[in-house]
Amino acid sequence: MLLGKNYKIESDDLQVTLFERKVRSGKPSRFGRKVKPENIGKEYWIPLGYYSNIRNALRGFINMELLKTGLKDVEIILDKFEELYKLIESVTPETRLETSPTDSSNECSIKEIK
Repeated sequence: MLLGKNYKIESDDLQVTLFERKVRSGKPSRFGRKVKPENIGKEYWIPLGYYSNIRNALRGFINMELLKTGLKDVEIILDKFEELYKLIESVTPETRLETSPTDSSNECSIKEIK
């Protein structure tokens, strides 16, 4: 299942894996290996996390994306929530996600609406 163009979720008999799309650049890998010229510009996927079910994988995806905002401004965070929920809704139309305050600290949780 693709989540936009840079993420995907795959599963096997034991787990659900969240992947991120990367594109090979010409610089050496972090291990110092050189990239073959024919591989420059090729797409590949790296695993970001392993989860027990799809719901947890989607939560992991949301958490990773929210951390990229720097968590400095409430408006930015809420805009990111809105963007991610729209993306997830477009992938799985039978499941809509919404936030609801869990306590007075304004933390949000995800619940499924049928």
